[in-house]
Amino acid sequence: MSPLLFDAAILVLTVLYALLTQHAARRYLSGSSGLERLSRSPLLLTVLLHLSALILRGVETGTCPVLSRWEALSFVAFCMAAIELTLELRRGIRVTGVFVLAPAAVLQLLSAVFLIGRDPAPPSGAPDLAGSLHAFAALLGISGVVVAGIYGALYLGLHRKIRAGDYGGFFRRMPSLEELGELNATAAGLGFLSLCVTVGIGLYGWSTRASDPESISLLAFPVGVTLLLWALLGVCSVGHRIGRFGGARLAGTTIVALLAALLLLTLLGPKGVHGA
Repeated sequence: MSPLLFDAAILVLTVLYALLTQHAARRYLSGSSGLERLSRSPLLLTVLLHLSALILRGVETGTCPVLSRWEALSFVAFCMAAIELTLELRRGIRVTGVFVLAPAAVLQLLSAVFLIGRDPAPPSGAPDLAGSLHAFAALLGISGVVVAGIYGALYLGLHRKIRAGDYGGFFRRMPSLEELGELNATAAGLGFLSLCVTVGIGLYGWSTRASDPESISLLAFPVGVTLLLWALLGVCSVGHRIGRFGGARLAGTTIVALLAALLLLTLLGPKGVHGA
């Protein structure tokens, strides 16, 4: 991929995420039925275009296109948009999309600021198929944590408004507590499944290279945070499935997981997931 084409793709995606966020904000503030009917089209288009760009980049590099922390942030933005699209198609609730898409747009903007103008040539020593799958599942899992935490915060915010008897604009625009709880649980479940793949591949790789002095320790900070996220989402997903963990407890746990995920994203190494 030529530098000009690489920069153009990043710029187009950044503009699309900004327009998508603006569209979602208008839908949230106005509650227009016309916007509601058209709401899926911009999100679907953006996800498909971003997916196409990621596939082209992956074919070029021969691996999951997260070879730097900035590419990883763009990949997380894509995963968040894809998860939101999945939730909208599954639950039919689109009014809350702006709370997920706005952070995704910020991540894409940060990615663009540091990627535009850089040499897009892939570095040497790209990971193999297992490493690529591990990186993909890890970032998809982190994205699920972020989306779940956002819906957890919305749940607690609405719950607090109801308890205080405040039935203003926020209350009128939000779906019910039960619907927010389901969105929270579904996003947590998607994140948990992805992190199961991440942890499984990671443990297998560690077991085959445990004697290698360059092998990453299970006590390393990124590994510890990932295992913590996996455990927290496991409690959320399994507990919600058996009907013993939901509501405010589920929302609060996903917010804790969100804070841990943000810390992990902040401390990504220069080589992204593979270098963390």
